[in-house]
Amino acid sequence: MPARAIPVTAIISALIVVASMAGSILDRRFGFGITTLRFTREAIFDLELWRLVTYPLVESSFLGLLLGVLIFWIFGGWFETRYGRTDFLRFFALSSVGAALWRCPSASSSTW
Repeated sequence: MPARAIPVTAIISALIVVASMAGSILDRRFGFGITTLRFTREAIFDLELWRLVTYPLVESSFLGLLLGVLIFWIFGGWFETRYGRTDFLRFFALSSVGAALWRCPSASSSTW
């Protein structure tokens, strides 16, 4: 499947790689980066609502980043090709926010 056939998947994959790498570098140098983008229940309750959207875009380990983007590329490309760009993007956004909201009341302390 050529990359031009799955532009939303390619853009989100690139965004995940860039955000994870930049976040890791900034976190090591300045103390903020991935830690301010990750999902934590306590931060959501402190009204840091951007974390509902940013947590699927960051990965803290290289292996997690590699496997996550590879799996996202395979399945995201398939879903985008099958259901279309708009529906795939809507599904990605709603499932990301929905998963975070679903997770909030279930555990005492959690980080994604």
